[in-house]
Amino acid sequence: MRLFGARGSEKQGAPVAEIHPRSLGQFVRAVAILALPYEQQFAWLHSLGLGIPGLADELFEELRDGRLLASQFREMNWISAEAEKQTVFLYDFLAERDTSEFEGFWDMQGLRTSPAWDEVRKLAFKLLLEIT
Repeated sequence: MRLFGARGSEKQGAPVAEIHPRSLGQFVRAVAILALPYEQQFAWLHSLGLGIPGLADELFEELRDGRLLASQFREMNWISAEAEKQTVFLYDFLAERDTSEFEGFWDMQGLRTSPAWDEVRKLAFKLLLEIT
């Protein structure tokens, strides 16, 4: 199986995935960006070179790889079981809003004013404290 930041190898006939520590760094960065205030999140989105940001969905996309690798990070003792649990919760919180029902959540006005984004920032900050 090949995962982001991983390369497969064979040992006694069973595939073993090695995860590069850079994947953990990218995960920590994604969580840290989610914990930032609106102004810095907006600046980060703008720094991606896609013009003035219209949607904040890239913040969610950044977390996706970390969510997929969280159990492997835990197995390697890079994060705690609690950090894995919080990662899943934060990811699921955002995933639930990735529907048309929450359309305004993803625009810049929603990023700036939505109480749900305030909750995302609190959850991300709590997770950041757990993984650092």
